[in-house]
Amino acid sequence: MVMIEGLAVEGSAVKGMKNRKFVVLSARYEDVKDLDNETKTKRKLILSISLNENKAVLDYFPNKTSIKRLIAKHGMETDLWIEKQEEFKVLQMMIGSDEKDVLYIM
Repeated sequence: MVMIEGLAVEGSAVKGMKNRKFVVLSARYEDVKDLDNETKTKRKLILSISLNENKAVLDYFPNKTSIKRLIAKHGMETDLWIEKQEEFKVLQMMIGSDEKDVLYIM
């Protein structure tokens, strides 16, 4: 069996999971398209994670609140986050004119 890799985890997918825990595999920064202005890029933190429920390896783009939570729990160096088990919570938020399921780290 080959597990899916390289996709980004989304709140709508995690919302239906009974087990919302995951393990951080690696951390990196990349320049990605700005969602508000596609002619610009933003430097974003990307965590490669393994979901406990199905062992899928996915990319997670943590928001500032989740990054601050990881720093408070494990320290400023992302190397300290590797192999740590975390858990998602899903909150509905207005993003622009749409209500979306947003992931946060507990």
